[in-house]
Amino acid sequence: QNVRLASKLTGWHLDVKSETRYNESLQSGFDSLMQLPDMDEPLANRLFEKGYFSIEDLSKVRADDLVSDLDLPKEEARKLIRAAGKALEAETAGNEKKDQASGVSPEAAADTAEETTDHDEGEADEPDDATSR
Repeated sequence: QNVRLASKLTGWHLDVKSETRYNESLQSGFDSLMQLPDMDEPLANRLFEKGYFSIEDLSKVRADDLVSDLDLPKEEARKLIRAAGKALEAETAGNEKKDQASGVSPEAAADTAEETTDHDEGEADEPDDATSR
């Protein structure tokens, strides 16, 4: 109820996740970064520290932002952004094929992905301190 009220007051979409699900999503994002060509753990850690938590985040950034945030050469920043965009496109295409094979329409898959509140069994009484906007 508090989440719904906060959402109405702020006009933001609030996605409440248990701490476990939040940590799993962070790990998944980190793993996606590690799959990029020429990515190493120190660079992935630096990206994470600056708020780039996945290939999706990295694909949306401007090269100048990466240059200033990470002190990278501009061409290396562009290369990372391009690689993230290609990886995201491949991931999206793979998910669409998987949904088609299982008989799930793209609309139904999108609706399922946009669930607003998730609570794991047994964790409903624990406070969720991980909230994303």
